[in-house]
Amino acid sequence: MGLRDNFRQAIDEMIGAKPNDLAVPDEQGANGQEIVGQEPLWDPSATGKTQSEAPEPDIKSPVSVPVKSLSNLGIRPGQNAGAKTIITLGTVIKGDLASQSDLDVQGSIIGNVKSEGLIRVTGKIEGDIACENLELDSAEIKGQISVSKHLVVRGETVVVGNLLGEQMEINGKIKGNISVNATLHLLSKSSVLGDIHASTIQIDAGAKVFGHLNITSSSETAAEANQILE
Repeated sequence: MGLRDNFRQAIDEMIGAKPNDLAVPDEQGANGQEIVGQEPLWDPSATGKTQSEAPEPDIKSPVSVPVKSLSNLGIRPGQNAGAKTIITLGTVIKGDLASQSDLDVQGSIIGNVKSEGLIRVTGKIEGDIACENLELDSAEIKGQISVSKHLVVRGETVVVGNLLGEQMEINGKIKGNISVNATLHLLSKSSVLGDIHASTIQIDAGAKVFGHLNITSSSETAAEANQILE
């Protein structure tokens, strides 16, 4: 044993450590804990590809919920799908109004109004009205009214203009001629200042008529109505 070996042995005995104690095992970390079950993130030998050729991670994109279009919901432009246009109280429209949906007129319209559905008026209209069904409840109308099916007039409604329709139920004030292809019913609070042409008429007690009353067939009523409205 040389001088160098004696010196090293002396140092080892002073610190109480053996040469093999200073080596870190291959399967242990620096803190002395064994590393078990860990695999390299990318092993080139497994596929023969380099690190730059590693496959992209499989990241799933967020699941998107399909949004139903109007056509999928059964609502298509240009068709009446139960929609309603409301002219609110205090709103004034100047100009003609045409709609394929139902109309609820609570405000005022100065102009002609046309709809392929139901028009309900509790406000004011100064202009002609043409629709399938019309309901006037405490309304003010100045203009001709033409309905292809049914007209109902009630409340404190006042109409200044001629009325043409298939069936009518009137319980308001009318200043103009009335022509009905089928049945006209004048209720107790109705007041008519003008001539009446109808196929069938029912007049309740209290109703007032100031004009001529003609009971004719539906074809004659339609012809006479055209002459009245011209």
